[in-house]
Amino acid sequence: MELDNRYLVPPFRFSFVETDLYRGAYPVAANYNFLITLKLKSMISLIPEAMDNKLSDFLKEENIESYQYTVPKFVDQIIMSSNMITEILNIMCDKKNLPLYIHCHNGGHSTGLVIMCLRKLQMWSQRAMFSEFSRFINTFESCEEEFVNNYKATLELTSNRPSWLKHLAGKKTHPTLRVVLADEPDSEEDDLSKEDVDSNVI
Repeated sequence: MELDNRYLVPPFRFSFVETDLYRGAYPVAANYNFLITLKLKSMISLIPEAMDNKLSDFLKEENIESYQYTVPKFVDQIIMSSNMITEILNIMCDKKNLPLYIHCHNGGHSTGLVIMCLRKLQMWSQRAMFSEFSRFINTFESCEEEFVNNYKATLELTSNRPSWLKHLAGKKTHPTLRVVLADEPDSEEDDLSKEDVDSNVI
């Protein structure tokens, strides 16, 4: 697609998360020129149904890898599993997939939940992660707070992880999550059992 710099309209609720990682709402045609400027390699879509042909064609034309997850619209309960979020985080935390844009229908609850789990991996305080979440949604639900607090997983990070995860190194590298580092063979030794990382839907 030919870039027209006269029309650069970011998606609704677009925001910078980390270097080469962006979030927002479902992109519409008016957003495509703006997305081209991000030089995206990947897009993660958390949506109830298949994306429309316009967006699908745009991604193919721009050689952007598409990862689609069927996630119903948020209505007072979470319909995302721990396993799904862990799979998404493993995609987001590999530099080969960056720059990356993650979105749900309106850039709110579903995207926000994934980002909160990322912030947990980054060892943000609970107050900081929920404060960031509230910038996009006025209030978070108790089920979302419970999900993030109870989120446990095994994340397999490659040596190609982005700079904003370089703090993860060595054994027992994270206080609550099981982090396996490809360049640190002993990093998987911790106190979390397999039962702790099973999928849960709240």
